[in-house]
Amino acid sequence: MADLCPSLTSILHLNPLTIHCSPLPTLHPLPQSQQPLTLPCPGPARRPDLSPALSAGKSQSPNHPQPQDPTTNSSFSFPITSAGIARSERALPKQEDPTTPKLMSIETFDLVLSVNLRGTVDLIRHALPHLSTSPPTGPDSERGIIIVVSSAAAYSGQVGQLAYSASKGAIASLVLPLAREIGPSAGIRAVGIAPAVFHTNMSLPGTDPSGAAEEREQPEAVVKRLKEIGLVEWPPRMGKGEEFARLVGEIVGNSMLNGTVVHLDGAVRFPSKM
Repeated sequence: MADLCPSLTSILHLNPLTIHCSPLPTLHPLPQSQQPLTLPCPGPARRPDLSPALSAGKSQSPNHPQPQDPTTNSSFSFPITSAGIARSERALPKQEDPTTPKLMSIETFDLVLSVNLRGTVDLIRHALPHLSTSPPTGPDSERGIIIVVSSAAAYSGQVGQLAYSASKGAIASLVLPLAREIGPSAGIRAVGIAPAVFHTNMSLPGTDPSGAAEEREQPEAVVKRLKEIGLVEWPPRMGKGEEFARLVGEIVGNSMLNGTVVHLDGAVRFPSKM
């Protein structure tokens, strides 16, 4: 896959509330002209059509139409699905009135699955026709990679994470059947990443994990609390965006990484309760 990734020395910052379609993983801040194309996060109330964004352009070869970022005219090598929201709710809420059963909100459950799972599948189904018609590259004649983002919560979900764990577990489960289908038929790989706690706008609201060095610092009090409740092991901190990006780079460059979910969790297994 060297032809697909001539440079793996930059940082790809993944915003968990969006979907990214990126031509290449990067391990340093990208110039404005090379920013990944960000597609809106689909939810039940708004389901944007991803087709125009993925169809907005053709490659130089008229025989191989390939999706391009309309702002940079760079062809896509792979999509990364990183849409994600978390809502905490118990399957059995506290029953305050025995005459009126209180139920878990099915609307909240639907919202989480719609964004996390449906959003992932929606991007996959729109991206595959484009990737399947792109020119094959490298000794294995690969055409691209689908990278999906699961979570450590898929394997060690906590109380209140029923919807979130279900959505991320489903994402992990779709990797193998997807890889078995699109590899032999189209030369496309599928790989998942299951991170634990990473420094993002969702884990630390109000901070900028993609900003200057001082803005990316993880507050000492927050890290101490994470250690106390078992959400970090070693290293004793949250994961960093550049560490996620390095794994993306390895996935792109290593053709034998296929049909599997890579755990990027620093040995963390979530405790049952916070």
